[in-house]
Amino acid sequence: MSVDEWRVWWKRHGERELRCILMTAWDPVGAGFEPNAWDEYDDYAFGIARQLYEAPNAEVAREQVARALDEAETDFMGTDSSRRSSSNQQLATALVAWHEWSYVRAGGTVTEPPQDR
Repeated sequence: MSVDEWRVWWKRHGERELRCILMTAWDPVGAGFEPNAWDEYDDYAFGIARQLYEAPNAEVAREQVARALDEAETDFMGTDSSRRSSSNQQLATALVAWHEWSYVRAGGTVTEPPQDR
């Protein structure tokens, strides 16, 4: 799929879906319970989604996304590093699966296997 198709998906579905995932499954500063703070991680969302789209394969995507989550916590949030590595690896794995399902397979509506980008 083209970059233009990806951008349409991002605006229609991806941005909102990823915001929900980051606020509920990641949420390193605990903002997820505050409705007024649901844009707390928007600065990181597009970069994460872009890494998922541009990665040549799932393994590279997982590594890049886990590193981006770690760096966001370390460099910008100053959170405790003791929980970071394993939980961000797990979340990165889930984000790769989400991107495959939501974008590549169009939320489960594609009946044929996805083609290489």
